[in-house]
Formats: sequence, C-alpha cells, structure tokens
Amino acid sequence: MAHVSESLTTLTTTLRAHPYLSSTALAAAIALLPVLRSAYASYQGFLALGPGGPPHNVIGWLGQGLLRPFATADVRDPDVFVPRTGDPPYATTSFLGAGGALPQRAGERPVVPGYIAPQRQMTQHSSASTRDALEAALVAAARANPAALAVRPSGLERRGYPAVWLGDAATPAARAYLRRTRGEFTHVHPDGSTHVVLSLPDAQEAVRKGWAERHPLSGSRGFWPLGYLLVYAPRDEAEVEVWRRLVAASLRFVTAVGGEEAKVEW
Repeated sequence: MAHVSESLTTLTTTLRAHPYLSSTALAAAIALLPVLRSAYASYQGFLALGPGGPPHNVIGWLGQGLLRPFATADVRDPDVFVPRTGDPPYATTSFLGAGGALPQRAGERPVVPGYIAPQRQMTQHSSASTRDALEAALVAAARANPAALAVRPSGLERRGYPAVWLGDAATPAARAYLRRTRGEFTHVHPDGSTHVVLSLPDAQEAVRKGWAERHPLSGSRGFWPLGYLLVYAPRDEAEVEVWRRLVAASLRFVTAVGGEEAKVEW
C-alpha cells in the first residue's frame, strides 16, 4: 500500500507541476470513452452467445475479432453460390431429393449477431425437446452409414456436441474437400440451429428461401467450404421436415464427393 500511495503522490505532484499533462490526459480519456463503451458492449454480446468454438472469455472475444478481415460482410446473399461447371458434384448437383424446391420460410429471419464465432441465433430458438430430437435424428442417420460417416464430439464447437464426420471409407476427394474442417461437416447447437455443408445449388436454395445463411468464413481462402451454412432452428414440425431435407442433402452430398452417396431415411 505504501508503494501505491507514493505513486499516487508522485503522479499528483507531476500533474500539478505540468497542467498541460492533465488537460491532455483528460482529453485522451474522453476520446477513448466511446471506444471503450463499444468494446464493452461487444464483449457482453459475445458472452451472450454462450459457449462454443473459441474460449468463452476475453481471449475468445479478441481471437474471433482478429478473424474479421477474412470474413464476408453479407452472409445472406444467395448469388455467391453460382454453380460452376466442370466441378461435380461440388457445384452442379442438388441433393435435396424428390421433394424438389424448398418452400419459402415464413416470417423474418432470426437475429444472428455478426461475430465470427460462435455463430448463433439469438431469437426463434427451437424447444429443448425439438433440439434433442434433431440431434438424435442426425446421429441415427449417420450411424446408418457406418463406413462412410462417423459420430464424434465436435472439433469445431469444442463443447462435446455430437457431430458427423467423414468415416473410414471416405474418399480422398471428400477428405480434401473438408480438409479445413478436418472432416467434420454437421452438428446441432443448443439453440436448435445446425451447421451443415451443402452443394452450391442446395446452399443457394436454402439461403434464397430464408432457411439458412453462410458462416462468415465460408468461402474465405484457408477457411470453410463455401457451402458451410447455418441452418436456422426449426420452430414447428413443418420446419423440422425442411431441416431433415437439408441435413439429408448434406449427408448425401459429402459422401457423394468421389464416392457412394449415403442412404438417408428418416
């Protein structure tokens, strides 16, 4: 305490001897207030997302912020998913099945804050029972294709959520396509939203019809595939059916990359 008292006394004496220092310090403090206020609000918003991905503390907040220069500003633009010829099935094939085009999602999109990670929706959550049913359905569908797919804790979320990964029989082409995610491609979040990897036509359809949006790092060099999307949490049984179609399309697409398409029956 004596050292603190001596330091304060020295600081006070210095400021009295040099009044201009007091004015400069005060001006700097006033100028920094909006920045500090904004940073504090951003940090509180980050904490409100809940755990997932980066550490749920100031280190995680700073770390995800450093990725901002690599992120896309508009995650709801469907026109980025223009199918490219000569690169099947990554870009030219739909895996949505016999149901054809998706219906238009009703109402407004949920609120998804612009943090890089974790990507979460803050409104329109699924009920706890629906969320559990989604995860159970996802795990069952993957385990019905044990050679092509595997169920393991998510490496992207780092919170023990079950995720679907490429299995032992995955082709080199599929592993190359998902090398940045290390083979992981879908998992359900506590809010009921789901990350999936879709072919470009299916990604375009999902975003255009209001069911999903890109991850901010999707399509950025060195990060996730362009078709890495956040599918919004289903609000009722009709939306669960759309969720099933999108997840099935993801399972089929990823396994069809250079190999045999997964069999998905709900």
